[in-house]
Amino acid sequence: MASGASESYPHFLVFCSGYRMRIGSSTDKKDSGRIHVDFAQARDDLYEWECKQRLLAREERHRRKIHEEHLRPPSPPPIEHYSEHEAALLADKLKGEQP
Repeated sequence: MASGASESYPHFLVFCSGYRMRIGSSTDKKDSGRIHVDFAQARDDLYEWECKQRLLAREERHRRKIHEEHLRPPSPPPIEHYSEHEAALLADKLKGEQP
């Protein structure tokens, strides 16, 4: 399917498949015939359309997630965890600073 064409074209063409048509008012066999739609091509178009829809949905989810992250308040700073030894050294240092 050509780029920029409406996604409804394959559905319309499948609907029209099997109809007889003629060119102008001529009744010659060379100027008339039956419309045939290559269903494999229509399936390929449908697959491409579905891929495009999934891509657009992913992009929208990403934009929404980024927007929600900007609205979220910042996280508090991480809490430092001290080993028993580090805690004892810090306690001794704080005791030594007191008058």
